[in-house]
Amino acid sequence: MICPHCTTNLKYKDRGGKTCSSCRKRFAVEPKDNPLRLHDVKLQRLSQQLSGNGLYRYTVNQLYFNASRKAVRGRGCGPVAALTLMMFPVVILTVTALAADLPILLLPVALIVLGWTIYFAYRISTRHTRRIDPPMDRTSFHTVAVEGWRQTYGQDLPGLVRDRELSNLPEHSSTPVLVVLAPKRSALAALRINDVVNRHRVTLAYSFDQVPPDVPIALLHDVSVAGYHFAGQARATFGQRVVTDLTPRPKAARTAAAALRLRQPRAADDVLGWLRASRLLDDDEVTWLAKGWWTPIESVRPSNLINRVTAAVNRNADPDERAAAAVGFMSWPTAR
Repeated sequence: MICPHCTTNLKYKDRGGKTCSSCRKRFAVEPKDNPLRLHDVKLQRLSQQLSGNGLYRYTVNQLYFNASRKAVRGRGCGPVAALTLMMFPVVILTVTALAADLPILLLPVALIVLGWTIYFAYRISTRHTRRIDPPMDRTSFHTVAVEGWRQTYGQDLPGLVRDRELSNLPEHSSTPVLVVLAPKRSALAALRINDVVNRHRVTLAYSFDQVPPDVPIALLHDVSVAGYHFAGQARATFGQRVVTDLTPRPKAARTAAAALRLRQPRAADDVLGWLRASRLLDDDEVTWLAKGWWTPIESVRPSNLINRVTAAVNRNADPDERAAAAVGFMSWPTAR
């Protein structure tokens, strides 16, 4: 690890509490204080990635989900490592018992084998119903990472926007060329804080009655059964209106190395049946979602979301606006 104050290479054992042993300045976050194994340098790196080195602003939820990504992917490694370590005493006890003709030593071996057999039987029987969530809840993350950073450095991470700062931001354009519709307001937060409303003449809506008439609609939702159920409802509600979906496909969430894959209880059979019959997704995508897998839209980086919206705006813009954009007249200015 590198101290963010003096850039000295430090190992965990070289630090006294939350203080750098070289410059004696405090750290905001210590790995041993949280199950995400966060520390200052990792938070700095996440901040740079989410902000595109200062081009974009990002929300606390986006920081939380992206900070959880590796911890969620690493789940399941602990039992495997524990089993590997347990093999050594099992082998030693077994060899000793056979060599010294001491069958009593096989008793702990039998108990160990029985315990692991029960554990793996439980894991297999609950593999379709077991939840997978970030190992640290959002409230604890806010306290440890967000508030911890501010208390130590006197300011928030570069580009971070607190929830309370979202309340007075605009959501409606007076002359919209596109409506981005989501089932929850938080899914639109990254677009709001990066001023997509004014820069691209986009209206952001989180209920059907907020959608203005005669404007193309783009959907944004979680990669989940509930998310695509919302997409189906939107298409049915707006009939012949142009409706596109900006959400990453389940096949991308399932295979992308960087995707955050969580799991929740299986959806109701009638909802799954509707989703399969709707043909919104391929059968293998529905099968994956039916197992409870999902990816929160707030785990997608601001740059990715904004690029998707920009492409949708360009598809629906009139020819004169497309020509202006092509020569840079409407180029994206540097974000705050």
